[in-house]
Amino acid sequence: MLTRTQLVAAQSPSGPTTHVVLGKFADGRWHTLASLRGTTRDGQVLDVRLPRASKPLRLVRVVTRRSPSWVAWKEIRVT
Repeated sequence: MLTRTQLVAAQSPSGPTTHVVLGKFADGRWHTLASLRGTTRDGQVLDVRLPRASKPLRLVRVVTRRSPSWVAWKEIRVT
């Protein structure tokens, strides 16, 4: 069962961002697992505790809604 994800940002310049972590379960629909808002910088690790799910999580997707720059991820760790 997935309980946590860590996102290592690749972002320049630093600034206010909004990211949404989505999960897809066996029902085939995407569900919001977490919303992240704050100032991020290059190399910063965003640590997200995922809510306990009653069903197995199949996929995780990260969507950036707001950023002063292009955002990429150096690494995405899911445990």
